[in-house]
Amino acid sequence: MKKQTKMEKKIEITGQFIDSDGKTILLKNFLVEGDWWELKKRSGVTTILTHNAVKKIAAKAGLHVIDYKVLTQPDCYNNYQYTIQATIEDSKGQKSIGVGESNRSNLGLRGRQNPANMSEKRALDRAVMDRLGIIGVLSEDELPDNENDTVEKLSLEEQKLIVPEINEILNAKV
Repeated sequence: MKKQTKMEKKIEITGQFIDSDGKTILLKNFLVEGDWWELKKRSGVTTILTHNAVKKIAAKAGLHVIDYKVLTQPDCYNNYQYTIQATIEDSKGQKSIGVGESNRSNLGLRGRQNPANMSEKRALDRAVMDRLGIIGVLSEDELPDNENDTVEKLSLEEQKLIVPEINEILNAKV
């Protein structure tokens, strides 16, 4: 048997859920490219679902949101944290609750513009995955910043070019 290289290995998502008709749906057969990706770390590989993939799974399982409730508003005493509760319901009327929080220390650059929205997404994703028993995967909204979100730094040459301008600004008198 030929040894596979890293590029030849086919990566498959694992996990399953029960749809609204009572059928078992394998995530690898249901989700398409772009619905999920893998995060490789020293401790291993973690499968990450996009928020849209979680909504797609919820729709197939017959789950829908019946309520969002704001549990905490941001202020200086709670690190400007939003805490939102999502209540979802299946076709039989069984309810599940998920709680999502976001604050300055757990939001990346993309989430800082709308922390309430990030809390809401996290609450929904947690409620859906918990209700369906999907384990071993994370929602992308659980992740910290990645390299793509960082601000591009100036090169050494660019820094040297703007030093005179900055010095003029600093030395300017009003």
